[in-house]
Amino acid sequence: MKYETLANGRAGTLEVSGNRVVYRREDGTVVDTVFAVDAMEPGCVNVRLGQRSFRVATGASAHELIDPRSLSGRKGHGQSQGRREILAPMPGKVVRVLVAVGDAVSSGQGLVVVEAMKMQNEMKSPIDGRVTEVRAKEGAAVAAGESLLVVEA
Repeated sequence: MKYETLANGRAGTLEVSGNRVVYRREDGTVVDTVFAVDAMEPGCVNVRLGQRSFRVATGASAHELIDPRSLSGRKGHGQSQGRREILAPMPGKVVRVLVAVGDAVSSGQGLVVVEAMKMQNEMKSPIDGRVTEVRAKEGAAVAAGESLLVVEA
């Protein structure tokens, strides 16, 4: 399938075949990569394109494409129920894992610290819930969009 796109004011085309996507911008830039789509909440999916991850609205505001890094630190975004994956906002190194499987956590509570570009970024829980998976390991390198842990309400 082929789509006409407008991203950050730049026109382009998006060709999708299986789990492969080719994006061509009007300035000649071409991105050829694989993708995956994960359900997040009603009306929203997480689209992973290579090393990047985007939150995409699929309902009434289906034209919305949001980089999840723009949501970090905001309280009250998303829903308060269900399974939520905590993703690395950028490539870096896991400095500290602050929780363990089975721990109860509150919305806004620190879960894991990732160092990127000499800055430490604390990933916080978007919901009240319980940690069901810890995928991050202290000292490990992580890619942007990589799942660090899972919290379930």
